[in-house]
Amino acid sequence: MNLLGKIFTGVILIASCMFLMLAVAVFAAHKNWKEVVTNPENGLTSQLAAAKQVNIDLRAEMVRLKQALQIERAARVGALAALESKLVQVQQQLDQKEIDLATRTSALSVANDTMQTMENTLVGLTNEVVVLRSEIRSAQQERDQIFKNVVSLTDDLNQATNLNSTLAERGSQLTAQITRQKSVMDKIGVNEFTPVAHIPPKLDGVIQGVGEKNFVQISLGFDDGLRVDHQLEVFSSTSGNYLGRLRVVKTAPDASVAEVLKKFQRGIPIKKGDSVRTKIK
Repeated sequence: MNLLGKIFTGVILIASCMFLMLAVAVFAAHKNWKEVVTNPENGLTSQLAAAKQVNIDLRAEMVRLKQALQIERAARVGALAALESKLVQVQQQLDQKEIDLATRTSALSVANDTMQTMENTLVGLTNEVVVLRSEIRSAQQERDQIFKNVVSLTDDLNQATNLNSTLAERGSQLTAQITRQKSVMDKIGVNEFTPVAHIPPKLDGVIQGVGEKNFVQISLGFDDGLRVDHQLEVFSSTSGNYLGRLRVVKTAPDASVAEVLKKFQRGIPIKKGDSVRTKIK
């Protein structure tokens, strides 16, 4: 046997094995189709009858559902009509609301403008109130100052009135005094033009110290009306006797220096503490 014969023999052997396996598979997969069809439990006939019954039931359910659908459609048509009517009413109400909204919007705009105007007016009035308060405070201060001035002027007026009364009374007194003085001046032969600078005023003082060369210091000065060359009389502070006469040679505001005039001395020395008086001619 050559090589070709061996190949064919192997192919035949493989094909035989394949056909054997196919036959075994077909035998294993073989069914009794009559039993499958006529089996009362789960056969195709019983399954077909059950399917027909299900079909009948489904058709009945479909008829019932169609009737229900028609009823629901009629109800929906009625509901839709009612809804459309209600929609018309709602649309009318919406239109009315829109009109009301437009009206209220316009009124609100007018109110806003009015409020803005009122706010501006309020700001202006507030500023005016601030200015008026400041003016009121100034006016009150001026009124208080005027009241104080009136009180002060009233006091001044009362004082001036009292002073006027006092001055009038004093004028009457001075008039009477001048009359008496004029009478005295006429009797002693002097008038208002008679020089009186050399006449000292009526004064009383003391000797404050005794110096050399007949000079003494006295307690009367320029502020008392004492002037240079005025003469004063000296009296003892113990006995009151007349001791002599002094002539002022130098004055200070509250003291003076005087010279003892020898021709008027009475022999008793002048000492500190003795009294001095002006001499009236």
